[in-house]
Amino acid sequence: MPTKRSTLSPAKLRDAFVTDLAAAWAHFTKKHPNHTPYAFVLYGTEGGCPSLVPQVLTEEGLTQVAQRYVDMGHHDTIEEARASLRYSVADSPFFSDLLDDLPTVNALFGPHAEALGDDDGYKVLAKTGMDALAKLDGNKLFGDGAQ
Repeated sequence: MPTKRSTLSPAKLRDAFVTDLAAAWAHFTKKHPNHTPYAFVLYGTEGGCPSLVPQVLTEEGLTQVAQRYVDMGHHDTIEEARASLRYSVADSPFFSDLLDDLPTVNALFGPHAEALGDDDGYKVLAKTGMDALAKLDGNKLFGDGAQ
């Protein structure tokens, strides 16, 4: 007897993102309480099935990586390096901090990833992830106003 193929619910995936992203934010801010975050992003990973990982970029981490680039001779000043590297997620010194912090999303999306493929899979993940970030921002998880 053929089995009924389950469909991925965008609403359930968005809710999973809300849960996992809130936990990732709390984990990061507890681990780095004296840092000043300027971006909380979803970063697409290469290889295998489509997946996203949350990343927090901070002023302190940016200064740390900028100094490394100046020391290696890739930039002349910290200011120049900071401007160039501001949104280079892969250069963040905290890149590995949240790599496994979407367990609910991954469990829900995993069975559908191969069937969706890269293009459609990333579209589904990006749409629901951005919706979740907007909801969390609306709930003021990341602060209020300039915060």
